[in-house]
Amino acid sequence: MSETAKPGYKQTEVGMIPEDWDIISFAQIFDIKASGDLNKLTFSKEKDGKYKYPIYANATSKRGLYGYTSEAKIPSNTLTVTARGDLGHAFYRNEAYDAIGRLLTLAPISPIDPRFFVDYINNFINIVSESTGVPQLTAPQFGRYICPLPPLPEQHAIASALADVDALLDSLEDLLTKKRQLKQATMQELLTGKTRLEGFEGEWEEKRLGKFGQCIRGVTYQPELDLRDGDTSETKRLLRANNIQGGLINLHNVQYVNYQRVSDEQLLKADDILICMANGSRSLVGKAGMFRPSTGYEYTFGAFMACYRLNGSHNSDSSFIRFIFESKKYRDQIDLALAGSTINNLSPKSIENLKFSFPPLPEQKAIAVVLSEMDAELEALEERLSKTRDLKQGMMQELLTGRTRLI
Repeated sequence: MSETAKPGYKQTEVGMIPEDWDIISFAQIFDIKASGDLNKLTFSKEKDGKYKYPIYANATSKRGLYGYTSEAKIPSNTLTVTARGDLGHAFYRNEAYDAIGRLLTLAPISPIDPRFFVDYINNFINIVSESTGVPQLTAPQFGRYICPLPPLPEQHAIASALADVDALLDSLEDLLTKKRQLKQATMQELLTGKTRLEGFEGEWEEKRLGKFGQCIRGVTYQPELDLRDGDTSETKRLLRANNIQGGLINLHNVQYVNYQRVSDEQLLKADDILICMANGSRSLVGKAGMFRPSTGYEYTFGAFMACYRLNGSHNSDSSFIRFIFESKKYRDQIDLALAGSTINNLSPKSIENLKFSFPPLPEQKAIAVVLSEMDAELEALEERLSKTRDLKQGMMQELLTGRTRLI
């Protein structure tokens, strides 16, 4: 049953929109073309006086920058849309450029603000591939999709409002990247003893992680028999590699496993460090994060995981050791342990045999305080970034559909 149009609105193929908005196809407002061939381009990977116009491709980076060319075939104030892979993802290009690979370019052929259509494409157009092979998007196919068309002044107002939020998001993401880099640099200095905190001196000792704790392998289970749909009196919450994020454990998106498959030692405790021990992607093997208990539930971890658990030694600080698992030296030793093997799989002994330099306990604690304060700052930035993304999502739902009018 269709929704009854409220005063000043009309029901259309794209939903309810203001009466003074139109419905139009992308082919009616854009000249849509497939991008060019790299083999026909003279280009440079670096920008200089001759090669100054960017080349965009269907890359995994945010803007898909491939290199630079001496001639820009596509004017500014246009869009690129991915035609292979992440189908239909749009970017606004406010510069002259060239495009290669699997991109469509959209140049306005009527008075419009292309910025309005970027967010509409990315959030309201559901691309369905017409290819029987590898999913791809053609210019004629994309041209048939329809969208609302507000009056030009309203397009400008909506696009500008969303662009302001995008600018804030970009600045927060840049700041977060810089803060993460600063933390990595600080860890490299403090965890190796290259830089000492004021008031501390004396020699550090190289020790195996096995001296302070043990590594416990995760639960073996049969998914079709042992997994459940939710929390019951007969389940434990099960964590996997995707729950390790930023050196901590994200307790969302868990599975639920038959409690009979879980031994007492496989129940996670405070300060346990969860480790990805096996993965198809070598770069993810060794990824680790500290577990912080959540009241009301007991957690365990899958067979491709392990946890490193401290043995209660009075010469180790749990937070200091947690940061060791984020350090470059840790990553280097994991890569060395995996070198020469075709199986991306660590054993508990692989973790227990890792060696690091340890200062006396008071210095461990002081270093952990410094790095924990940096973590708190990162978490606050990440929360602000998440709230800003939610704000933009809400704005798009209101503005791009005309529910809220700016003019």
